[in-house]
Amino acid sequence: MKSKPAVPTFSLQQSLKWVWRETQTQRLMQSRLRELPDAPSAPHAQQSRPPSSTSTSTSISTPAKASIAPSIALSHTSRRSPSAVPQLPATTMAFLILVIGDLHIPDRALDIPPKFKKLLAPGKIGQTLCLGNLTDRHTYDYLRSITPDLKIVKGRNDVEATSLPLTQVVTHGSIRIGFLEGFTLVSSEPDLLLAEANRLDVDVLCWGGTHKFDAFEYMDKFFVNPGSATGAFLNSWGGVDDDPTPSFCLMDVQGISLTLYVYQLRKDDKGNENVAVEKVTYTKPVEPAGNSS
Repeated sequence: MKSKPAVPTFSLQQSLKWVWRETQTQRLMQSRLRELPDAPSAPHAQQSRPPSSTSTSTSISTPAKASIAPSIALSHTSRRSPSAVPQLPATTMAFLILVIGDLHIPDRALDIPPKFKKLLAPGKIGQTLCLGNLTDRHTYDYLRSITPDLKIVKGRNDVEATSLPLTQVVTHGSIRIGFLEGFTLVSSEPDLLLAEANRLDVDVLCWGGTHKFDAFEYMDKFFVNPGSATGAFLNSWGGVDDDPTPSFCLMDVQGISLTLYVYQLRKDDKGNENVAVEKVTYTKPVEPAGNSS
């Protein structure tokens, strides 16, 4: 008889032990409640379509890694109207991989943004890779409702989840994907991430803990940080300049090719929130057949 997967346990009291943090939590909740639109009465699957053909391509590079990591070509998906919500890619509905993490609900954020939840309807995602800092059972149950195939690693704030592994590896197509929260790393420098990718023997390494999206290719491997899905404070007290952009990623693997869709909840000059979508592609290098040294 197939055993049921172990369900991690979480303690909400661990995140509320300082009066200062509790005060910040109340401040954040009141602010988010004023900003969030009314939630839909019932979730419903939307008609999916691929990224718009009117997309324009630009080339960016991460300043901190300019001398090491090459730039990544991004396709900025345009919306049909200001009120339109981007759809999940239609050509890969059979198996999309959700990469999400650093949620910190309720101690640093109220909830996953409603515009994200509208996209992440049940039946659209094949597997979820959660990079830790889940911190409460309600969010765990929500992620399980998106897809039962939920794989989680331990984050630095998942104190009570002692049964969770620090790293995991999954294989899709010809690509091995490793993921971890990142608190076991000394830093997020490319060489240290490369060493971890080599240790896990993976082509793609996903890491968290920074609450900021990042993606770059280095030494034929691909590195992805999905950021914080809730835009949670990086520090428990929420500094003045600590205002991460909520984000998550979807992966579509076809053979040796991986397409990464990045969803970010951005504010315009008037404070209106809209979901912006970017696309990053990676192809695993393959040695020619019969190559000999």
